[in-house]
Amino acid sequence: MAVSTNPQVWVIALTTLAVYSYLWKDNWAYRVVEHVFLAMSVAHAVVLTWDTGILPRVRTDIIGRGAWPFVVAGVLGLLMYTRLASPKWSWLSRYPVGLAVGYGVGFTMAMSPRPWMIQLRDSFRSLWVVRGGVFQAQATFNQWVFVIFLMTTLSYFFFTVSHQNKLVKGSAYLGRYAIMVGLGAAFGNAVIGRISLFLGRLQFLLMDWLGFVI
Repeated sequence: MAVSTNPQVWVIALTTLAVYSYLWKDNWAYRVVEHVFLAMSVAHAVVLTWDTGILPRVRTDIIGRGAWPFVVAGVLGLLMYTRLASPKWSWLSRYPVGLAVGYGVGFTMAMSPRPWMIQLRDSFRSLWVVRGGVFQAQATFNQWVFVIFLMTTLSYFFFTVSHQNKLVKGSAYLGRYAIMVGLGAAFGNAVIGRISLFLGRLQFLLMDWLGFVI
């Protein structure tokens, strides 16, 4: 076992331990790392926005090509800060906010239905799968399972007919279990992803920092 002598490794290791110390209780080490991380994130975002967003627009578009409409966009962006500058001029921030919200709503209304329609179209599946003249038993079984779970899940949220009806009640009962299976699989997948991240950090602490051979 040979403990690392690299200062960068030590900084990363101590930062990792400080973050995990929150699992014990809230403490000053965690708060220091939290504030440092937040400050670095904000600073990185500001520098990245300035270098890749504002400067190229000013140099290339406004000065280089004379695209002066970008100046209007810049002025509208600055108007957002009037809310912070003075209550007297805060009403000016409503114009850029209104434009941003309107654009966002319009873009969402125009683009959001497309993935829904693709998903809806995919739900209409053949219950008898034949490929190259050969019956596909496994694919047919999968299609039946998909359609049954789809219909029973929809029936769970179908309130036009009373769930006292035996057919609707039984279908909704099965649909509830289908929902539980789906949510359980999604949650399990999320947990596995978090565990893989934790194992990566643990491997770094034991091998790269402390020098254990695993």
